[in-house]
Amino acid sequence: FKNESVSSVLSHSIELFNNNSIPEPDWSAVHLLSTALGLDWDSGYRRLLDVLENDQSRSSGSMDNIPDLSARILTVKEADAYATMVKRRLRHEPIQYIVGKWDFCDMTLKVRSPCLCPRPETEELVDYAALEVDRILALETLEGTVRILDVGCGTGAIGLALAKKFGSKVDVTAIDVDETAVKLSNENSQDILGSLGLADHYSAILCGASDFTNSGSKSGDDKFAFAFDVVVSNPPYIPRADMASLTSDVLDYESDQALCGGDDGLDVVRDIVERLPEWSAKGGCVCWMEVDTTHPVLVGKWLDYERAQDLNTRRIQFIKGVKDLCGRDRFVKLIC
Repeated sequence: FKNESVSSVLSHSIELFNNNSIPEPDWSAVHLLSTALGLDWDSGYRRLLDVLENDQSRSSGSMDNIPDLSARILTVKEADAYATMVKRRLRHEPIQYIVGKWDFCDMTLKVRSPCLCPRPETEELVDYAALEVDRILALETLEGTVRILDVGCGTGAIGLALAKKFGSKVDVTAIDVDETAVKLSNENSQDILGSLGLADHYSAILCGASDFTNSGSKSGDDKFAFAFDVVVSNPPYIPRADMASLTSDVLDYESDQALCGGDDGLDVVRDIVERLPEWSAKGGCVCWMEVDTTHPVLVGKWLDYERAQDLNTRRIQFIKGVKDLCGRDRFVKLIC
């Protein structure tokens, strides 16, 4: 890529990605090259898309003081940086890990392996949880903040999106079994909420759903504070038999622990359901989860059966399953 123009580099690298069956070759090239060139995160890749479409930049000159981005020749440093990124992408490493960050719900999150890369359908999960927060905030009986629990926080995407949206009106606790995830979530909290003076309203701790309990604690010596109004989770939910069908950029780089939910994909979902009564506020709580396409029916039948047989001592009710924007059964709503 040395001594090549931006236009030429884009053309050659997209051809390279296509020849090696790399998903989203155009998207890969513009994001990686934008990072290598040090362009603005929000506008850089769009300017490069414009180069692809028009063979010259049609962007406003106020963006980067580059009169003709299309004809710009890469420096040696830029060419070397881009070549390194391209090599990583040719190994099917996710773009998010290569550039080290990604956008989610109007935030830019740091992203590191093995934490899951933020995905568009999870933004839908945030929207459903946000509607519940709005409903609770409208209650005249509400005292204090709305308490939210994010189970399996990963990058912190879900909990941070809700904390940023509602500010001091909510307090978010996030849990994860992976130390990298907990550290990354708290880093993202400082970056995103810190500048808004909201960092005290978010905390990620190292703990799994099954261990997030005060069962066995002496009276008055509880380890955790619960009383959550909203529980939200994108848990590991892929059935073990389906893991082999994942693309290599997911299977080889993202955490198996964060993807696979056991034989039927419901291991962590069961843990959440088991703990929900203990986590719940006195007035009850609502739980939204992103799940496998087979799960809404399975979870509904499971909880309906327990209720019909008077076995549902957990007082949990399946409300509905919801499809994502692609028409796939993707979310469940429970109340406790």
